[in-house]
Amino acid sequence: MGLFVRLPGRNSSGNYDSRDKAPARERFIARAAASRAVRRIRIRAPIRATEDPAKVEAAVRNVFPDALVEIAPDGLVAQAESLDRLAELIANHRIPDSARGGMLRGHPHGAASLAFRLGKQAAAAGRPHFSPPASALGDIEVGLEAESEEALLRWVYATAPDTTVDAALATVPPPYRPAP
Repeated sequence: MGLFVRLPGRNSSGNYDSRDKAPARERFIARAAASRAVRRIRIRAPIRATEDPAKVEAAVRNVFPDALVEIAPDGLVAQAESLDRLAELIANHRIPDSARGGMLRGHPHGAASLAFRLGKQAAAAGRPHFSPPASALGDIEVGLEAESEEALLRWVYATAPDTTVDAALATVPPPYRPAP
């Protein structure tokens, strides 16, 4: 006999249950709608003297398969059309909270843009790792620009839902959640 009531989208511990398919479908729909609001995706990665440029390019393509890559003297520069693979990696590796934190760390309040860093080694292995500022190895730097701050925040929360709130509010950024 349990004294606890299981909330929809939550497991018996009260945490978000990623196996619940209904919230996953809603997140997919929200992410697809929000991804159209991101207008520009810029990617930059330094290439150290000890690194193979082809491997750095492969690491970028593991996360951004549609990237238009150019190897410049100071490193790799690319533009991508889609963030779908990054969103898929975040969902598959079940890291929405750290992903959201890593992305929002580089979001100036009120701006319709944000910047974050992904680890090159993790990207080469097909894993998203949101790096703290300035790694000694050099990271993949990603910059996003959207049509508005609201559209950008809705994309972030659709991609990396907040697991500390009810599943119905998980994809809604805090400033746009209904008052309790």
